[in-house]
Amino acid sequence: MLDGILPVYKEEGLSSYDVIRKIKSILGKQSKYKKIGHGGTLDPMATGVLLILFGEATKCFQFLLDNGKEYIAWVKFGAFTTTDDRTGEIVEEYSKVVSREEIEGVLSKFSGKILQTPPSFSAVRVEGVRSYEMARKGKSVELKPREIEIHKIELMDFDEEKKLAKLYISCSSGTYIRSIARDIGRELKAGGYLEALIRTKDGGIKLEDCHKIEEIESSKIEQLLLPVESLINYPSIEWNGSEDFIKNGKKLYLSMLGKDFLNDGKYVLTKGKKVLAVIKKDGRGINYLRVFL
Repeated sequence: MLDGILPVYKEEGLSSYDVIRKIKSILGKQSKYKKIGHGGTLDPMATGVLLILFGEATKCFQFLLDNGKEYIAWVKFGAFTTTDDRTGEIVEEYSKVVSREEIEGVLSKFSGKILQTPPSFSAVRVEGVRSYEMARKGKSVELKPREIEIHKIELMDFDEEKKLAKLYISCSSGTYIRSIARDIGRELKAGGYLEALIRTKDGGIKLEDCHKIEEIESSKIEQLLLPVESLINYPSIEWNGSEDFIKNGKKLYLSMLGKDFLNDGKYVLTKGKKVLAVIKKDGRGINYLRVFL
């Protein structure tokens, strides 16, 4: 069976599920995959790194929340839109002309751990219903702010005539870049929405690691898959015992890990290059989060 991660370059106009459907079509009905999913949604207008997960790798989705992502974003000033990007309808326009200095002056407010309100047109659930489904019907959607982390944000370029800023953003998973564009526009009192977006990195996987859909062949897809450990970015601990011990979920102690002290947190148990499990040290206990055997 197929197990691993296929890094795909998602092109503009395709949803994340469109990519999965195309991959399934390439593989055909008699293919060797059982499970297939993706490691984090990219809006149809966005391009860049999209991780397609096969088999055991689909069990890693919960750990993707701890992976950082990097983007190049183009923010257009002068208006707000219904979707917070260029695909929406303009709801308010501004004549104010902003400068490079003004943009750089507000970026510090978007650094570190901040509260962010997702766009109305998003997949966030409100009383069991996707927010975008309510928004499309013209219903008012009130989403609660949630904490995200911006590791780094900087202005790469600014075209004053086009009112277009090019930003580099490194952030935690779950960050809405559309919300950043909108909120910068609010801070500047000039309006703002996302004009274009490229995801340049997801965890340890970069644009140059990705394959275009048209380049993928069914007979060679197994050779393109990256191992599960490419996706999990926790500290690694080498396991010297038997794999059956881990497979059977037997209780772990620090001494078994060759440690007399371990900080609380998540770790990967490995044997050579093979990932056996993800564990969590919490207080005095060590628990399995996922076993891959």
